[in-house]
Amino acid sequence: MATFGDEMEVYEQESTFRQFLFRFNQAFAISTRIREKDFNVLSVVLRKARMDYDPGEYVTLTYVAWLASFLGVLLVGGIFVIALGDVVGYTNMIVGDAIAAFFVSMIVYSYSKSYPYGEIKDIGLRIEAELPFMVRNLAIEREMGIPIKDSFEKLAEEEGLLGHESRVILAEIERGYSVTQALRASCQRTDSRLYVRTMAQLTHALEIGTEIKSVLNAMAKEAETNLRIALKEYSGKVSTLSIMYVIVAAVVPAILGAALILSVLFEEGSTQLLSADMLMILYWGIFPLINYTILAIMKRGQPYIMV
Repeated sequence: MATFGDEMEVYEQESTFRQFLFRFNQAFAISTRIREKDFNVLSVVLRKARMDYDPGEYVTLTYVAWLASFLGVLLVGGIFVIALGDVVGYTNMIVGDAIAAFFVSMIVYSYSKSYPYGEIKDIGLRIEAELPFMVRNLAIEREMGIPIKDSFEKLAEEEGLLGHESRVILAEIERGYSVTQALRASCQRTDSRLYVRTMAQLTHALEIGTEIKSVLNAMAKEAETNLRIALKEYSGKVSTLSIMYVIVAAVVPAILGAALILSVLFEEGSTQLLSADMLMILYWGIFPLINYTILAIMKRGQPYIMV
């Protein structure tokens, strides 16, 4: 269990890092280079991604990540240049090091820029996985005659994103928002069509005074149906990707290895079919990269399930 001292140490480290970002931003006037339109868009994106950064600070962070990755790869490559320069050639090693640093830093920069958008999508999927539980719980408590605000108070005690969102809704109600206003504000923070539609239906039912028990039950069934459909679609994708993984991980390397052995045994002079360098690239580079990509696609498309 983390102690108060541990929490203070983490806070001080974050504060020091943010001070560094602030100084870096000031030194290169990064915030002043951001257009107002882009600043506003990024502000909304960071808020939806639940990231505690202002736009100027996050843009500075992307530049710092880009520069650190570029210099880091150059430094590591420089060690190999010193160690292997006599064998491979200093010019080739330096050029290769510079190219590798450029590509790695651009990948890091692109990932940093797209990270908030990926977080928004991830948060939306996690909220949709928790939504059937939330709506079903609201329906049950409505049948018991518990007011909607009290139901959100109980939901606020739960872990997960909807528990956090319930606490935010209650905080806005405490500041003077009505329940419907707090629900509308919640929709603006969440990038999930199912959640937004569910909250819009709940808000409409509260405004016109309709008995919301049946509405909540219908919404819970819809959320559960959508989750089952997503699981069924994912199952079909996993079957196809699993076959591709087995082919790339085992079948193709085995067939290629057997073909090379047979060519050496029965066809003299054909050993140049694939050079040793090409075999190294295939078995240690291309095949593992394809397998990793398949696994990443499988992991990324996996629906969240409320346990």
